[in-house]
Amino acid sequence: MAENQDVKWTMFFLHQPLWAQEAETLMWPEVEKLLVDREHTVYAGHRHAYVQYERNNGKYYILATTGGGSSLRGPELGEFDHVVWITMTDEGPIMANLQLEGIWREDMVTDESKAFFSPMVSNSPLKVSPVLVDGGEFENTVLKLKLTNDSNVPVTADLSFDYNPNLLPTWGKRSIEVAPNSVELIDVELESFKTDKVAEFNNLQLKGNFVYKPSNSPEVKADFNYGIRPESWSTIDSKKIQVDGDLSDWGKLSKESGVGKSIKTDPFSHQGSKDAAFQFDVAYDKDYVYLAANVQDDDIDGVQSVNPARQDGFHFILDAKGMDSAHATWGALAISTSPLSNGKLNNEVFRANRLPEGTKVVTKTTNNGYTVEVAIPISYVVEQQGANWKHLRVNAYQTDFDKDKMHETTIYWRPLWNSAETFVGSGMFKK
Repeated sequence: MAENQDVKWTMFFLHQPLWAQEAETLMWPEVEKLLVDREHTVYAGHRHAYVQYERNNGKYYILATTGGGSSLRGPELGEFDHVVWITMTDEGPIMANLQLEGIWREDMVTDESKAFFSPMVSNSPLKVSPVLVDGGEFENTVLKLKLTNDSNVPVTADLSFDYNPNLLPTWGKRSIEVAPNSVELIDVELESFKTDKVAEFNNLQLKGNFVYKPSNSPEVKADFNYGIRPESWSTIDSKKIQVDGDLSDWGKLSKESGVGKSIKTDPFSHQGSKDAAFQFDVAYDKDYVYLAANVQDDDIDGVQSVNPARQDGFHFILDAKGMDSAHATWGALAISTSPLSNGKLNNEVFRANRLPEGTKVVTKTTNNGYTVEVAIPISYVVEQQGANWKHLRVNAYQTDFDKDKMHETTIYWRPLWNSAETFVGSGMFKK
């Protein structure tokens, strides 16, 4: 820019919208100083949702998708596939957003309108109580639904249960009006049918369509789906563990990878439990929460400084907010590591700077695969729940790459919490 002082207009393109995230406190203000005295427009992507900003004497845009991941809930929420058509004039660029359904103006979503609707569509207004049982059988319960409207406008909630052959709610559909800044509590009796074995239930889907009705602007609509099924409580034992990759101090690991829907693969990539499978467990003492996995993998392919999701690797997900996390889909700790092809110990963990200080991870190859041991300081759990903490939510999965990465398999203990297959309360542990 120093070499091009006399240009008519400056178009600044970057992937991440640095003005709208943590980098605001880093170097981005220095870039804006270089832009403030010249006519300019800034374009970014990354978030897959369209927003126009007016700042620093210019217009800034986060663009939506051109086929990437998006809920595609419509232009009003900035979620649509589009091509940006820019016409340069003497007064600056004129923008139009072209999509198959039409052409949309450049200010269809602004930072002000986003601030209005974002809390409504980003956080689920409905909380569903988990169906947690001691043991492996379920007969009936009262499902607790909590509708929260934190906005200053009324909301209509249309709730409907899909058919499920083994779980019967007392009603199928209901429409509820929730006043501004208020809460509605609803009880639903839920009974088993044909089976009482927890392992045999599939998700009962509850669909929620929420319509917010401001008086002087268009309605805001948001849809959320909730998976509901019985889940057996898992227990956390108190043990003293040496984090060295040797699992002899654990005894028998109580959890193991499943089959069927818990495996993502093609018909040729996965060759059974010897090819890829795992067992894991959770423990604690006064200093740490411990995680351990014994992983079967007949062909280890792992190197340092490569994302474990892109090679043979093992992944723990830990949410320490207790029962508050039973409904969560984001915000948990992700601990990912890989075994090394040369058989040496690997203490490297992916994105270690995002983990609590003092976290320890060891990965060690074995005769039929590898082990993973993790220690997370108990202070992290105490910060989340308090000194009398009682619950953790845990998930685990394995990535397996064979045949020079032509064969790829992912094996889950429970569906990923941000996936469509997840259910409320999956992976809950208690002391």
